[in-house]
Amino acid sequence: MIKSLYSACPSTVKRKGSSCQQRMGTRSAKRWTRARMKKMLIMQIIRKPVFLLFFLVLLHGMNPAEVRGRVIFESDEIVIVGDSSLERMADHLLAIYPAVKADLEDALRWRLETRPIVVLVEDRRIFEKMSGSPHLSAIAVPRSGVVAINLQSVSSHVYHLNDAFKHELCHLLLHEHISRENLPRWLDEGTCQWVSGSLGEILAGAGSGMPGAVGAAGKEIPLHRLEHSFPADRHLLLVAYETSRGFVDYISSQYGRDAFLDILGNLKEGRDVREAFLAALSKPPEEVEAQWRDSLRGRGIWFVRFGQYLYEILFFGAALLTVPAFFRIWLKRRYSKYGDEDGEDDEKEDSSDSTLHKDR
Repeated sequence: MIKSLYSACPSTVKRKGSSCQQRMGTRSAKRWTRARMKKMLIMQIIRKPVFLLFFLVLLHGMNPAEVRGRVIFESDEIVIVGDSSLERMADHLLAIYPAVKADLEDALRWRLETRPIVVLVEDRRIFEKMSGSPHLSAIAVPRSGVVAINLQSVSSHVYHLNDAFKHELCHLLLHEHISRENLPRWLDEGTCQWVSGSLGEILAGAGSGMPGAVGAAGKEIPLHRLEHSFPADRHLLLVAYETSRGFVDYISSQYGRDAFLDILGNLKEGRDVREAFLAALSKPPEEVEAQWRDSLRGRGIWFVRFGQYLYEILFFGAALLTVPAFFRIWLKRRYSKYGDEDGEDDEKEDSSDSTLHKDR
């Protein structure tokens, strides 16, 4: 949108042979065009909803203070932006931010120096324009310290919002310490899923049932294909996220948490991925990946399947445990009832016996 505003003449003069187009090649026309286009850009932006406005001005170097009435909360640690109706949501994020930040710093053993700017977006269409994908619920722009959250995707459950918030802050922390050239996309996403314990920016619930697909034949995506970007297709996108998470989980469980953090530390020092793996694990990444793929096949796939349906298994097990408890209570009440009836019969018999004795 911004590019098109800068590359075109104003609509009032956009005619073939117009003075605007005739002067576009001259130096004075370029200066006039830049000034006019900048003014037009600002006018176009302020007509948009508040979230898109603030997000765009941040990316283009404007002072956040220039956007009056849009900052719900601002402190030395965090800025939360949105409409006034979202103040309650902003207060929630404000309340959990210190704990979330502490968890991230403890997990990765780095400090988060960035002052995050969190943009709360209610309109799904606006968020899709920001993210460029209909399948995401949150995005992070590390170079600007910006996190944007699609509230329509995460507001149904508080833990979805918390997970997305923590996941995107993790991206800011990683990019603060590791250069973009040394941080492949799969490691970036895998680490943040590993830390937050969720798929993060994927739409809430979209990852259900996907862990088994990672190890299924014909559904694998090699890590080298996920180095710079993820697929746009929804199914392949989910596989890409699960692949990233699964590989990081494997490294952490097989070689230890410290070994994985050593990989990140080597990347921070400026080493590439191959050098970082060799220094931390004494193995290149492709060898570790092959070991991980093998672990997903055969017996290993059953553990993956178990993890896929873990919550269903737990709920089913809890339901089974209630069955004997129910019968126990039912039998206890039944015996208690019969006991009361027997007691009444005994009392009647004793009463009748005493009456007969008196008659005699």
